[in-house]
Amino acid sequence: MIPVKKLFLSIFILYCFSCIYAEKNLVDHGLLITGLNDRITPGRSFLNAYFFNVNYPGGIPDYTADLNFDRSSLVQFNQFGSFGSTDNGITMAIKSGKYRFLTRYSYLNNNGYRQHNSEYWQILNVALETNPGPRSELTILGYYINGQINFPGSLTKAEFEIDPYNADPRSVNRDEKKKGTMGRVDIMYKAKFGKSLNSEITVAGYGNIQSYIRSTREYKIVNKYCVGLSGMYVNSARLGSIDNIFSIGGDLFTQPERTEEYENFGGEKSDQLEQLKSEKTERTELFITDNIEIVKKKLFVNFTGKYENLTYKLTEETLPARSDKKIYQGFSPELTVKYQVRPWIAVNASYGLSFDPPDDNQLDSPYPAFLYNQDLLPQKSKTFQLGIESNIIRADTALFFKKLYFRAGFFKSDIENELVPYEVYGDMFFRNASRSDRLGFELESRLEIYKNLDFEFSCTGTQLIYKSYATQSLEADSTGNLVDVNRDFAGNRGPNDPACSMFVGLSYKYPVVKKIDIFARLSYQVISGFWADDANTGKTGAHRLLDGLLGIEMKFGKFNILASAGLNNIFNEIYVGYATVNSADKRYYNAGIPRNYFISLNLGYTF
Repeated sequence: MIPVKKLFLSIFILYCFSCIYAEKNLVDHGLLITGLNDRITPGRSFLNAYFFNVNYPGGIPDYTADLNFDRSSLVQFNQFGSFGSTDNGITMAIKSGKYRFLTRYSYLNNNGYRQHNSEYWQILNVALETNPGPRSELTILGYYINGQINFPGSLTKAEFEIDPYNADPRSVNRDEKKKGTMGRVDIMYKAKFGKSLNSEITVAGYGNIQSYIRSTREYKIVNKYCVGLSGMYVNSARLGSIDNIFSIGGDLFTQPERTEEYENFGGEKSDQLEQLKSEKTERTELFITDNIEIVKKKLFVNFTGKYENLTYKLTEETLPARSDKKIYQGFSPELTVKYQVRPWIAVNASYGLSFDPPDDNQLDSPYPAFLYNQDLLPQKSKTFQLGIESNIIRADTALFFKKLYFRAGFFKSDIENELVPYEVYGDMFFRNASRSDRLGFELESRLEIYKNLDFEFSCTGTQLIYKSYATQSLEADSTGNLVDVNRDFAGNRGPNDPACSMFVGLSYKYPVVKKIDIFARLSYQVISGFWADDANTGKTGAHRLLDGLLGIEMKFGKFNILASAGLNNIFNEIYVGYATVNSADKRYYNAGIPRNYFISLNLGYTF
C-alpha cells in the first residue's frame, strides 16, 4: 500500500514541476494562458463522490441551467431504439422581458432487454424564472412523474452463463415492480442588497408527494409527502487587501410516510392487511462556509462545516402495536487550500471529516422482532485529497492542439462503520464494516486536436480494503434456509467497486455548407472486474464497450432539424452491468445491455 501512495504523490509533484518548467516554452510557441477559476468553489472536487458537498441544501433540483435560453422556441423530439425503446415529447421555451418559462413533456417506453424488465414513464417538467425587482429573482420549479418499472431480479453464476438476459424465477412469480406517481414543487427567491450589492439572501420552500406500490416479498402501498424550508446568506467583503466570501444557512425538512403491507399473490395484493406502519423523518441542517483569498489571485483557503440532526420515528399500528426511534447527529468540517501556480495551472489539497447517517430505507431490520436495525451506526470518515488542474488555450491562429484541459485527483479515506448493503431473498438491508480504507485517483483530459476535432480521456481507479469487519452474515444453507454465520472479512476488498475504468472518446463536427453540419462520435470504455460480495467469492469479468454516433444538424431560417443514429456495444459483449451485493443465495449477476441502436429526430422552431 505504501509504494502505491508514494507513486501517486510522485506523479502529481512531477506533473506540477513539469508544467512550471514548460511555461516559457509554451509562451515562446504562441500559447495564450487562460486563467482558471480563482476561488475555491464550495462543494467542488476532483473526486465528487468522496468530497463533502456544502452546496445549497434541501435537495432542490438544479433546473436553472435549462433556463439560460435567449429566444422563445418549440422543439418536438422523437427517439426510437432497440427493445421497443421510445422517447417522444415536446419542449416549449418562452422568453419575455420579465420572465423565462420552460416546460417539457415526454413519454418513455422500453420493453427491456431482459425478461420481466419493461418500463414506461410520463414526465412533465415546468420551470419559471422572473425578476420581481431589479435586484431579485424568483424561480418556480416543478415536475410530475407517473409510470411503472418491472424488476427482473439477479441471477446466479450458473444461470448467467446459460442465459444472461433471463430473469430470476422468484421475481417473475412475485411480479416484482414499482408503480406510482410523484410530484414536486420548489419555490426559490434570491435578492441582493447593500451599498455595493455584496450581500445576497436566498429563501426556498419545497414539497413533494409520492404514492406508489412496491411488489416484492410483500405487496406494499406507500404514501408519503415532504415539506421543507431552506435559507442561505452570502456576504462578499474586503478585509484590507484580503477578499472574503462568507455564507451561512440551514434546512428544515419533515416527511411523514404511511405503508400498508399485504401478502403478495403474483403481483396482486391479498384482501387481508398484514401490517400498517407510520413513519416520520425529520432533519435539521446548519452549514457555514468561509472562502478567503490569502494572496491576491494566488492562495485561497476555504472552510466548510455542516451540522446535521436526523430523527426517524416508526410506529406499527396493527397488533402488536410497537414503535421505534433513531436519532443521528454529527458535524462535518473540511478545510481546502488552493494555490494558483500559474494562471493556467492550480493545485489544491483538502482534509475533511464526514458524518453520513443511514437513510430511512437503510434502517429496515432483517429480523421481524425489531422495526429498525438496532445495530446500524452512522458512517464516519476522514478524507485527504490532492488535486491539480490546468487549462491552456493557444492563439486563434493555431490549427493544431488549440485547447488542452487536464485535471487529476488523488484521495485517501479512513472510514469507520462503513454502510454495506446485503440482500436477503429480494429485500435489501445494511450493516457496518468496522474499519475500511479507500484509496483512489482520477485523471481527465480534453484536447482539441484540430478544428472541431476533439479527444477525451478519463481514467479512475479505486481500492476499498476492509481493515476490521467481523459480523453475523445472513446466508442460505444447502436446504435454502437462512442461517446466521459468523464471518470476518478483514483484509478483503469491497464489492461492486471496479479497480479501474477508462474512457476514450473522439468527436468531430464538419460544416458541409452554411447552416448544415454533420457530426460523429466514437467512444471506447473499459471497466475492470469487481467483487460481488464481502467474502470475495463471486467476481465479475472486465468488459469493453465501443459506441458510435452519426448525425446531421440543419437550419433553415427559424426552423432547426437535428437527426442522429447510434450503435452501442458494437461488439455485442456480454457483461455484468452491476451486482446485487452480498446476496444470501448468491444471486449477484445482472447483465448489461447488449448491442443496441437508436434513431432520433428533433424538429425545432425558434420565434
